[in-house]
Amino acid sequence: MFRKAIINALFSALQSFLIDKITVEPLKNYILSLLAPAKKVADLLTDSNPNNGDQLMTFWLEHQKELLNLSIEALKNLIRAKVKDPVLLALILSALDEIDEGTGLRKA
Repeated sequence: MFRKAIINALFSALQSFLIDKITVEPLKNYILSLLAPAKKVADLLTDSNPNNGDQLMTFWLEHQKELLNLSIEALKNLIRAKVKDPVLLALILSALDEIDEGTGLRKA
């Protein structure tokens, strides 16, 4: 229980000292969207159920589409920021959209 309390305190500190200070809403929302699954995983690893492997696999199976979608969207944003050639940018984003459709992930 002490370990769980420390982890919860760390998440609270992240929220108070870092995340709450972010004024760019899209960035803040992105970080919060990553933090929510991390909190859930921490809860699973510190609960009274010793079968962490099964709990984590269940969590992954239930949330993999949204977690993978976050990764694809982050990659798209990185590419938009780094690729200056509009033709190449369109080609790469189109390819990522195809990957999105091929995996059944929600498109942005």
